[in-house]
Amino acid sequence: MDVGDGSGADAKPGGRVPVVYNPSDPKKVRHADRLDGSDADGIRLGSVVIGLLAAGFLVGTAREVMRVKEQTEAGKAPDTPRPEA
Repeated sequence: MDVGDGSGADAKPGGRVPVVYNPSDPKKVRHADRLDGSDADGIRLGSVVIGLLAAGFLVGTAREVMRVKEQTEAGKAPDTPRPEA
């Protein structure tokens, strides 16, 4: 039976590889190191980083919209060059 996900990368011939399996379907075998929850930590950290980036983008966009709105209400054009007449 093969155990996927690179579980045998550091195993030597004759060495032991800890695995877990489903007793009702013993053909489903996984490397025991894959059960430590480290994959969930990476997903959680990635979600936090992406969430912070999205929040920063949203705040920056809202500030820019408000700045342009204030300039437009004050009667002056936003920071754009005027064409020469």
